[in-house]
Amino acid sequence: MKELALLDGDILCYRCAASAENDPVEVAIQRLEDLINRITHDTNSVTYRVFLTGDNNFRYTLYPEYKAHRKDKPKPLWLNACKEHLLKYHRANISDGNEADDEIAIVHQAEGLSTIVASIDKDFLQLPGYHYNFVKEEQVFVSPLDGMRFFYKQTISGDGSDNIPGFDHKCRNKIPKFMEKLLAPIDEMTEEEEMYKYALGLYETEFGNPLGFKHIEHIYHRNCNLLWLQRKENDTYLPPGQKHENTAS
Repeated sequence: MKELALLDGDILCYRCAASAENDPVEVAIQRLEDLINRITHDTNSVTYRVFLTGDNNFRYTLYPEYKAHRKDKPKPLWLNACKEHLLKYHRANISDGNEADDEIAIVHQAEGLSTIVASIDKDFLQLPGYHYNFVKEEQVFVSPLDGMRFFYKQTISGDGSDNIPGFDHKCRNKIPKFMEKLLAPIDEMTEEEEMYKYALGLYETEFGNPLGFKHIEHIYHRNCNLLWLQRKENDTYLPPGQKHENTAS
């Protein structure tokens, strides 16, 4: 039994609103309630907290193109109604200066193994601890080492869903075969410094740095900070040697 389920309200609202695009708002709200009930039941949680993304996300300051491809994409009709419902009836926490993902990670880090993250967002797999994918209905445990490996793989591949480029400055939604081979060595590494140097080395290659940027390490650290989920308020990514306390306990 988990003491606390941490619910990704952004994705809950989007999915329920999108599924009821041609229905009255009450349908979207009911689906939202049903999904929350199912998640808490499936995770066998004593209680839960819901998180929504607010304004002033620091990532846009680091990289103005962050999620730029989403700006003109129409949003589901009942998205705001679903968010308002979570705020009014589920006392949802709304972030300021970061994202719901960061707020979830902060609570998850503080509370440790008594919590479970409920989302379908793969970014959370950098967090050690328990996770529940409510679409696949799968519960997994991520070890500190596997969480670290996942993070450094993301710094190489980038994240097309958030418009974060990989080591070769390209944004992709799917990992091509050639990149799978580049990511594979991470699975054999057990030290963060080794992962860090390997990923940075790819950025510094002719393929990763075709324009010959003088400050390629700065670009790499920028991408690390875009991908890194905060573990405490105002947290930033730190290279090995300036380590975070990123284990669940």
